[in-house]
Parts: sequence; C-alpha cells; structure tokens
Amino acid sequence: MQFPSINRPFSKKRIGSYPYIGVLVNVTLALFITGLLGLIMIYTYQFSIRAKENVEVEIYLRRDVNENQRLSIQKKLTQLDFLLKNKDGKPRIRFMASEEAAEMMRQEAGVEFEEFLVGENRLPDAYYINVEAAYYQKDKMALLKTQIENIEGVYEVDFKNKYIEEITKNLQTIGYVFSAFAFIFFAAAIILIDSGVRLALFSQRFLIRSMQLVGATPFFIKKPFLRRAFIHGIIGGIIAYILVLILAKGFAIWIPELNAFDYMGSVLGLGLVILILGVGINTISAYIAVSKYLYMRLDDLY
Repeated sequence: MQFPSINRPFSKKRIGSYPYIGVLVNVTLALFITGLLGLIMIYTYQFSIRAKENVEVEIYLRRDVNENQRLSIQKKLTQLDFLLKNKDGKPRIRFMASEEAAEMMRQEAGVEFEEFLVGENRLPDAYYINVEAAYYQKDKMALLKTQIENIEGVYEVDFKNKYIEEITKNLQTIGYVFSAFAFIFFAAAIILIDSGVRLALFSQRFLIRSMQLVGATPFFIKKPFLRRAFIHGIIGGIIAYILVLILAKGFAIWIPELNAFDYMGSVLGLGLVILILGVGINTISAYIAVSKYLYMRLDDLY
C-alpha cells in the first residue's frame, strides 16, 4: 500500500509534509544540552575524587625508631590495600625526616620557628601517604587509623578529618545544585523533544485518518512513524554526542588539569545514555501522538 505524502520527493513536499530537519534539530539540541550537563557532573565527580586523593595522610613515627624499623614500617605501609597507586602501579608514599621537616618549617616560619627549635629538634620522622577516595568515610577512616597505628613504631596518624569533611560538605552542596539543574534540564529535554514530535505529527493527522479510511491496521499506520522517530533519535543522539566530545576536547585544551582525570569511561557511558534518551523519548512521543490521532473524532482533527 502506497501513500503519496510519505513517498513524495522532498522537493515536491508542501503543506502537510513531515518537518524532518526541524524535528532533528529539536532532538539534537535537547540531547546536547542534557549531555553538556552530564559532562559537567562527570567533571564535578572526578574533581571530588581527585581532591580527596590529593590529601596526604600524615603518619608520625616514634623517636626511638631505627633505620631498619623505619624500612619495615614503610614495607608494611606499601602493602596496605587502601594505599593509592599511580598509573604505573607505584604506591603514593613519601618519607620526610625530622631534619627535612625542621628545615621546611624554618623557611616558612623564620625566626619564630628558630625560637621553637632551641635545643633538640622535637619534630618526628613521618610518612605521607595518599588513600583511595572510597575510604574517606568516617567509619572507614577510623578503621584505617587504628590499622596504621597498630603498626610497630607508629606514634600517631592524622587523616586531616576536618579538611576532608569540609571538602565533602562543599562537594555535596555542589552535587545537590547540579542534581537540581540536571532534573530541570532533563524535564526540559523531554518536553522539548515531545513537543517537537507532537507538532510534527500534527501535520500528519489527516494522512493518519486517510490510512484508516482505506483499511490500514493501527500497527501498519504506526510502524513508519515509529521507525522514523527511532532513526531521528539515533541520528540526533549521535550528533549530540559528537558535539559533547568536541566540547570535552575543548575543555581539556582550555583546562589542561582535566587531562589528569580518568573520566573517558564515564563519557562513553554518557554517550549511551544520550542515545537511549533520544531513541526512547522520540519513539514514545511518536507512539502517543499517533495513537491520539488514530482514535480522535474527525471533527476534532480540524
């Protein structure tokens, strides 16, 4: 069964033709805005991880620890499961002798620290380690602190709890704000895509009724519109994702620090979400709109 308004060449289409370009632009714009917000949320999450992982846990040693005991402590620290490692697998751990710490304090504090250091150097040797971000929770930090302090020769462990709590609090606030924006933009994307599809199908309402009058089944009528919506969702999603990737590349050039973030897996996942949203919202909107015109009274079509 052939329907002239569907198979007519684009150049000959006039009133009642399907606005392909308008729908595609509408879908792409809505998905791009959603993808942009998703990209910003990925950056925020990666920044929170990096901020926590850059905090150094201070491990002070007893003053009576000799060189062999110190090396034994270092070996035990490097074997800890929660110790952060670089991309090459090297543990993030460094040692600072009391003399080096005293020299740094002397340079920073000047004369005031010279007065503090009258006589014997009171600063202990210390190890500084970086811990995986997942362990920066109150209950886990308490367990880690106890585990490290049980190592023979360790005097005290400072997890900088107040600093971590401040970072967590600020990042949670930012997360709440972005979540609110994400909800708003997601709702706006749904409305924008749905409105575009419904408006496009409004111009097809008489074609739908004509197909009914010649005996076409509801499934036969819906099929080309749903296929078209599915294709538009894929094309719009791909274009939107390409634009998001270009933007991500631009951000990485503009802010070189972003290159240190491990977020490409999340960006790929974002692309999948964009495609699913594009196809899902577009197809569902088309299904609802076609169903509406299928069962609408003839007088209501005008």
